[in-house]
Amino acid sequence: MKKSILSILAVCATIAVSAQTVAVTQSAASSNTSVGITQTGASALTLNQLGANGAFVIEQTASANSNEITINQMGDYDDVVITQLGDDNAITINQTGTGSVTADINTINIYQSSTAVDNTVTVTTYGTSNDADIDQVSATLSVITLEQDGINNKAIILQADGVNNSIIAEQIGTGTLNNLRIEQYGLDGNRVKVKQDGAGNIFEIDQTGSNNTISGADFTYAKQNGTGNFADLTQLGSGNQIIFTQVGLSTSATFTQGETNNIATLYVVQ
Repeated sequence: MKKSILSILAVCATIAVSAQTVAVTQSAASSNTSVGITQTGASALTLNQLGANGAFVIEQTASANSNEITINQMGDYDDVVITQLGDDNAITINQTGTGSVTADINTINIYQSSTAVDNTVTVTTYGTSNDADIDQVSATLSVITLEQDGINNKAIILQADGVNNSIIAEQIGTGTLNNLRIEQYGLDGNRVKVKQDGAGNIFEIDQTGSNNTISGADFTYAKQNGTGNFADLTQLGSGNQIIFTQVGLSTSATFTQGETNNIATLYVVQ
């Protein structure tokens, strides 16, 4: 079925505006719908989609600082695409279903850039075969928080060309066959906290730069719980630290560190 399209252009989007507010709610009967939003200036968006096969496409330009985006999607086959250029922005996305009914086969794509400072991304998904792709480029003091609960979920998180950023990523519950990949390139002073629960999960991370941590510092652990899990951790640079724990049978981990003054610690509990 062809999707109907609702496009919203914020009022006075081409001039400086102190505040803009957009609220959109689509009922459970509103399936196969798309919403496109383009904004400049400080904005607050609250978007609710209760049906299936929905999509939100949002663009906030380089002059758009101090923005807040909150998206709640309750159905299956829903998509979110966000491009955000500016500072002090916050994105919160919930793809969680309703009650005991999960939200399955949903996708999230987020891109934050333009020497972004103090940006936050918080993503929560509950269901099966959900994908999240989050990029923060040229970011400083920014935080990405991801929680996926379910089976066969996938997440790719990139932080490039920035400093003092944090990633907190959890794939939890009784899920299996989840895949988490984190890439932090050309960065200093960044931190990662990871937790995976379940069986047959994969965690991969590449960090380049100095004084980065996978756990350590204010974070208590990077950890996999379950059977048949695999981890591949790479740090290239100086003064980096890995503290990683695997709990369960038939697990394996590979560590690679380059240059000097790096520390790697692996705890295995069977």
